[in-house]
Amino acid sequence: MNSYRRILSIALLLLAVPPSKAAAQLPTAQVVRDRGNGTFVVRIGEQTMLAMPDSIVQRLLASDTMVDVLRTNLRLARDSILHALKSVLPKADSAVADAMAYITHLESLNNRWRDLAGRYRRLAQEPWLTLEGGAGATGGDTSPALMLGLGIRRIRFWGFFQEGNSGGLVGVSLRLY
Repeated sequence: MNSYRRILSIALLLLAVPPSKAAAQLPTAQVVRDRGNGTFVVRIGEQTMLAMPDSIVQRLLASDTMVDVLRTNLRLARDSILHALKSVLPKADSAVADAMAYITHLESLNNRWRDLAGRYRRLAQEPWLTLEGGAGATGGDTSPALMLGLGIRRIRFWGFFQEGNSGGLVGVSLRLY
């Protein structure tokens, strides 16, 4: 019964207090449109505003906080990657310089092998065994002379045969051009 008296006395006090002037001057709010997602377009006086429940506001604030955290994490990741790149770039430049030197060396070796292969091809085209011959006469002797030769690669063996004369020669064949 005591609690009923208290409630009744509070209600009478509230009814006896006249409304304040500030409450009387507050503009009225009109709901212009229900957006269907829990938010409303509201007009208060001359201004049009978006009204939303606290739950949506809390979610938006949480998502803004999450965006800030993600931006911070992205900045840290970017800085970490840039630092790693700055430490790797000199090593990469050194590796590229070493690779270029190695390529130059390999090209030199390749050119030398091509030169050597060309020499072997020329040697392979030269005959390795030849038979040479010729006929002629010598100074005071008018009898015919015969010259026969055998060539093995570039080394030549010749024999000179005439009626009262004969002899042998050994020589080398060298290419002049």
